Amino acid sequence: MLIGTWELELFPVLNEILKKKFSSIFVIGAAEGYYAVGFSRNLPDTKIFAFEKQCDYREKLERLKTSNGSQNIHVEGNCDLKILKNRLQLGGDNPFLFCDIEGGEIELLNLKLIPDLVKTELLVEVHEMYVENCQQRLLDEFKKTHNYTIIYGKERRFEDLPISCGILSYFASKERVTNLMNEGRPYPMNWIRLQPLN
Repeated sequence: MLIGTWELELFPVLNEILKKKFSSIFVIGAAEGYYAVGFSRNLPDTKIFAFEKQCDYREKLERLKTSNGSQNIHVEGNCDLKILKNRLQLGGDNPFLFCDIEGGEIELLNLKLIPDLVKTELLVEVHEMYVENCQQRLLDEFKKTHNYTIIYGKERRFEDLPISCGILSYFASKERVTNLMNEGRPYPMNWIRLQPLN
């Protein structure tokens, strides 16, 4: 996060999303606020709902929100089906939903129980290590209502290190710097972008 390579596979999609005029943004699994505050800084006039069930992360999110003057972020705790259905009804005609909840996406993103997902653009991290066939199950859920793009995770290379952080190579080996950029994940994670058909 600090050197700017966190989930760099998403950079092209996020740059595209930031140019759109979404009626609202939902960040589910907001953690300490990396994405919620990032969206807020770039889209200060867009209402952002940030959900994080862990209290310690929520406190960090509140601090990051305050230090960045992100008044358009509404912080909440756990997001369940009932809460998401209610908030999406308040989210306007074209909401965007960013979801990273460690496998909980399979239960939460349910078109039958939350009809407003039909009009929602989504970017969802897939957690195959927690839910078997997670990716395919999400694609099956949204195949009649959304176009999809799979964003494949990749192993980091030393060349991914931004020029501005090149000084790190004076203090650590290329292998160590590359390991740092791999984010401690067991393997690269995929994301699915789902865009409404209508």
